[in-house]
Amino acid sequence: MKNLKHQTFLDESGTTKLAVKILAAYFIVYYGIPLLLVVIFGPSLDAILRYPPSYFRGFILILSMFLLTWLLIVQLGKYGARFKLPRLSILFHPLTSLALAGLFILLSVYFWYNFGLQFRQTGERIGETGSLGILIPLYVLTAYFSIFIISIIGRSDETLKSHKFVIVLTILGFIIGSVLSIQGSTGIVVIFVGLIQLGRLTISQDFLRSKTPTGRIGAIFFIIIAAILALFIGISNKIGADSTLAMFTSDGRRIIDILQNRISYHLYSASFHATYNLLNVDLSMQAISDILNNFRHRLDVLFGRPTTFNEVSSVKRLNYEQITWHMQDRTGTAPGMVGALFFYPFGLFSAPLVCLFYACMVRTVATVIKHPNCGIFELLYLAFIIGALLDGSLDIINPLDPAFTRLILLLALVGHIETTPRKMQH
Repeated sequence: MKNLKHQTFLDESGTTKLAVKILAAYFIVYYGIPLLLVVIFGPSLDAILRYPPSYFRGFILILSMFLLTWLLIVQLGKYGARFKLPRLSILFHPLTSLALAGLFILLSVYFWYNFGLQFRQTGERIGETGSLGILIPLYVLTAYFSIFIISIIGRSDETLKSHKFVIVLTILGFIIGSVLSIQGSTGIVVIFVGLIQLGRLTISQDFLRSKTPTGRIGAIFFIIIAAILALFIGISNKIGADSTLAMFTSDGRRIIDILQNRISYHLYSASFHATYNLLNVDLSMQAISDILNNFRHRLDVLFGRPTTFNEVSSVKRLNYEQITWHMQDRTGTAPGMVGALFFYPFGLFSAPLVCLFYACMVRTVATVIKHPNCGIFELLYLAFIIGALLDGSLDIINPLDPAFTRLILLLALVGHIETTPRKMQH
């Protein structure tokens, strides 16, 4: 390991550059690569979704929002703009994180024995399980781990040394719990980033940040393995592990089609709304009404009051009903940062304010990183976190939505870091 005694910290200029990289990574993964696949293989989602959209219109809108958000990130850098909450030292204290990791393992063991991989798609709704006291803390701790990992990525190797043993146990505990309670492909992403940080701390190897050709090849290989496992878990969540394994070993073309479909929904949603809802300002009224109804429904569930579930309960669900002919219960499709624009009040006309919000959020995530050595896989993870917060970003107004939980934890982390002297950060 290099001697990082004199490692520099990111200034505002460095934070701005990292924020732009995060934004670019998000748009490349969710829009650039899918658009390239459309050019090469054709628009695969057109055959299974409602209407073929104009991908040219979608491209123009995507490019415009990317450039506007980029410009706003740069401008906000002049003022050090970011969101944060007052410092809550106890929330991210090393011993607190370790205790939460232990609790997460216990809850995950309960989940493994009582629910399993397919719970989210085929099991009862959370309010019908009789296990609210277990499942709700489990989901909160899952969100906590996703933000805790950002705090580890954000610290230099030197500042991690003072609590190295506790941090290693914490990450290991959360990884074990995540494996036991995994319900979808997103869990694989968090697990892999956790493993990267474990390697960084335990064997003093951080090849994924290496600038050498071998290091870059290793990073690409690691990303491919993570993508394959994430796809496997995502499909298994719906059709079972045995059927998925059979598909992986005998039907490679179908796997490619599924992969293209899964990463193309943001592109399709943006293109669909740019084609058919460009000047539609009514979607937001329905979205806000449904989100508030869902909030009331979840309050009723928490307090044991009689309630009726409203199937259209989020931006993700409303977007799904906009783009598909074949309705399925408990299914939703995030519209992505671009498609989400049409669910804000005034739709397209609110683009400057929405992009300003996006720019502040991306800068807020970048603020947590206090050193310049951020590897490609970690950069992709930060883009993933942005997606978890903003893909259906209007849902964030629901205090009982997972995105809201992640947001509060992120802002608390920023407040903690911003009020801790750099040489004391650990």
